[in-house]
Amino acid sequence: MNGAIHTHTGARREVRAPYLLLTFIPYYVDSVGDVWLERLWHHDFVEHLTYLRNLILAAPRAAKPEASDELDLVRVEVPSDVRLAYRPLPSLDSTREAVLGLPATIRALWQAIGEADVVHSGVAGWPFPIGWVGNPIAMLRRKRLVIVVESAPWRLTGATGEEGLKKKLRAEVTERVARWFVNRADLVLCTQPGYRDSLFTHGKGRVFITPAVWINEENILSDEAMHLAWDVRRAEPVRFFFGGRLTAQKGVEVLLEALQLLDASYAKPLRVVASSASSASSASSASSASSASSASSASSASSASSAPSAPSAPSAPSAGSGSPTSTEADVTGAVGALSDARRLGAEGRVHVDVVGVGDLRGRCEKAAAELRFVKLRVLDPVAYGKPFFDLLSTYHAVLVPSLADEQPRIVFDAFARALPVIASDTQGLSAHVEEGKTGWIVPRGDAAALAGALRRASGDVASLERLGKNALEVARASTHRGMHQRRLDILLDTFGSSLERVDA
Repeated sequence: MNGAIHTHTGARREVRAPYLLLTFIPYYVDSVGDVWLERLWHHDFVEHLTYLRNLILAAPRAAKPEASDELDLVRVEVPSDVRLAYRPLPSLDSTREAVLGLPATIRALWQAIGEADVVHSGVAGWPFPIGWVGNPIAMLRRKRLVIVVESAPWRLTGATGEEGLKKKLRAEVTERVARWFVNRADLVLCTQPGYRDSLFTHGKGRVFITPAVWINEENILSDEAMHLAWDVRRAEPVRFFFGGRLTAQKGVEVLLEALQLLDASYAKPLRVVASSASSASSASSASSASSASSASSASSASSASSAPSAPSAPSAPSAGSGSPTSTEADVTGAVGALSDARRLGAEGRVHVDVVGVGDLRGRCEKAAAELRFVKLRVLDPVAYGKPFFDLLSTYHAVLVPSLADEQPRIVFDAFARALPVIASDTQGLSAHVEEGKTGWIVPRGDAAALAGALRRASGDVASLERLGKNALEVARASTHRGMHQRRLDILLDTFGSSLERVDA
């Protein structure tokens, strides 16, 4: 069960017992024997070395590519007081390879787990969760088993490509196996409450919620920098950021549909209700030129008073004109286009930048070329760290329309730059984005609702600023180092002082 954690202060706390970290993320070895990790994994891995003094990494091993641009790799620098050992697992790129390589995987994990006192594992992975092999070995060898649940990629989201009995069956089996292991672990760490509630149903150990946060103090804006950032943002058109894998599960299809809905609404001709005065003026004139001039004048007045929240609704008559008559005109052609332009100027043009790679990048680029009134750009990813956070600071809000129930790290990245988040109401997002305080929540998969939120945000910079300032306060209490410190406290509180040596 969950419980309070006793946090010690003043003394340096660390785990000295052999600690095995089991992952399906590969490590790369170069020609001189140095070890390299992908940049994002390196960012998190090195933080483990600050408190796990006897660490064993069991992961697939691969040769470092010669081409430097093939992967974004960073070399692992090991502190002098840390013992780090690598235990290579077979590199498996398909289900067939995983099955054929299973005996070798079992042998390697049996040996590696035998060296450890604590086994840190999981329930997700591809082509099969490596924990399906490591977890039962840890239990057979009576090791302390720690399971971390950061995502549940086997769960179906309703996205394109998830149809079929085979996928449904695999999802059901994986869910049951994950629940079986979670209930038998000594310690379970979940990134959001939904995983705890659905997987830790009758667990024998303890469970805690530890959100995945990768921001550190240097990434979080100071008050002065926050005020300067919003001074600039107030003077610029509202811009939205979407970053991540460009897949259906990330909500990319929903985002594109929302942008198409907005584009279509802006393209609709306005219906103009002429006032009684202008109707009388038009009726009294017999010339076609005079009638055309009157219609054009009515169109201009109507478009200037159009309400931002409903661009396709009838425009209100001019002040003091009295009740409208039954005379109405559909504004089309060049006059309609002029009305659209004026309406976009009043509301604020929706501008979205999509940053990432993935299966749907081509569709994003196609949409960017076809949209007429909504501005969409598709940009290449930037390295996580200063380049990423500098880019993020140029936006007004971050979009996370995910269909999956994981807790994306981008939420806290946005908070660190005083940006609100417009997110879907999944368990992983609604647990950390508070409606009306740090962002806005829309129903998962609802493109019309997302379009409405984008329209609302584009015309309400003051609300975005207020939400962003609230989000910044959340970020200041939620750092990457703080996440690992909490994990350390939980480890020592759960397993006792036998894991540590305290240096005064």
